[in-house]
Amino acid sequence: MRRLATLIHVVAATTAWHAADEFARLHAGAPPTTRRDRVRAEIERSVAQFDARPTPAATEALVETLLAPELRDSAVFVVDGKIFATAKFVKSSKKRGHATMLASAIRDGGLPNVAWAHVPSADGSALGPPCINGTGYAVPTTVIAKRQGYGQCGVLVPNPYYGAEGTETCGVLTTWAASREKIKKAAARRPWARRDARVFWRGSCQFVEPGTADHAGAAKGRPRPCAEDEGTRSRMLAASLTATRPDLF
Repeated sequence: MRRLATLIHVVAATTAWHAADEFARLHAGAPPTTRRDRVRAEIERSVAQFDARPTPAATEALVETLLAPELRDSAVFVVDGKIFATAKFVKSSKKRGHATMLASAIRDGGLPNVAWAHVPSADGSALGPPCINGTGYAVPTTVIAKRQGYGQCGVLVPNPYYGAEGTETCGVLTTWAASREKIKKAAARRPWARRDARVFWRGSCQFVEPGTADHAGAAKGRPRPCAEDEGTRSRMLAASLTATRPDLF
């Protein structure tokens, strides 16, 4: 356990990007004060990166682009409170979770008529459309992560896996609130003063998604090395912030 704590400090010393620092630079003119204000400010900044569609002709052009073969399986349309997407879109668990989250939002308060593309990758980019050189997107795009920083294009939306206890609840907003309350109650039963000063790791870092080439390799006894697991590295960077920026916690 001491090795892990030491590693967290080492990672903290070598990383150059802290999300809180970049956010402060981007919003230095009028820094938001509350957490909700900070989220809203960054969403509005991200949305402003995309060109407005002020005319019916511009809107039609966007819809045509989203319906083209390159983008149709990443496209989402909300029209009169109904969600439209291709069968291939909903076959993907993360994309289906995104659609479920939208349906939950519609039930809770509604959404306007809107169309966009969704990128569900864990680093917030894609190898093909709608991504352009890893940072710019040709159409309004939502992402669940920005691993390289806020400079990545796209509007951040929640990862639908959060709070899910199974694929049937993936993206259901009410399960998030229930999970949050469950965690808060568990934490209240174990105050910091009564906890051991130990660090636990989440387990193996060699798991890869089923159906991928890496997963096939792992099944043959060739798992991907931990050093190549970007998800594990991102988690270590996040944990390192507790050592380098305790003021954020």
